[in-house]
Amino acid sequence: MKNKNLRIVATIVNLLLIVLLIVGHYYAGRYSQVISTYLGHETTKVITSDEEIDSEYYKSDFSSQEEAIEYSEMVTHEIGKESIVLLNNNNSVLPLSNDEVNITVFGQNSVDFVYGGEGASSMDKSKAIPLEEALSSTGFNVNPTLL
Repeated sequence: MKNKNLRIVATIVNLLLIVLLIVGHYYAGRYSQVISTYLGHETTKVITSDEEIDSEYYKSDFSSQEEAIEYSEMVTHEIGKESIVLLNNNNSVLPLSNDEVNITVFGQNSVDFVYGGEGASSMDKSKAIPLEEALSSTGFNVNPTLL
C-alpha cells in the first residue's frame, strides 16, 4: 500500500513538473526580451567600424540591366536553337527546300501560343514575337486561313 501511495505522489509531482516546464517554456520564449532586460542582458549589439565592408553578396557580371536582358535573350535564343528537336520526320519532309515557302500552321498553340512553362514562372509577353510574325520574318508565307 505504501508503494502504491508513493507511486501516486511521484506521478502527480512529475505531471506538475511537466506542466510547469511546458508553461515556463512558452512564457520564456514569448517574453524573452523582457526577461533579458530584467536580467541585464543585451538583446542587440550595434557594431560600428571604419572598415568599408562589401555587403553585396551576389555581384552581377553586367554593368546595366539592359546588358543583362540582352544577354538573357541571346542565351534563350541559343538554348532554343540547340534544344528544339524534330521528333518525327516521315518521308523526309524536312528540311524544306528554298523554293518551298508556303506553309500552314495547325493546332491551338499556333494561335494561342504558350509562352511559359508550369509552376510559378512568368514571362513578359510584350517582347514575345507571335509565331506568324516569326515565320514571316524568316521568309515563309503563312496561310492566314487557319489563323
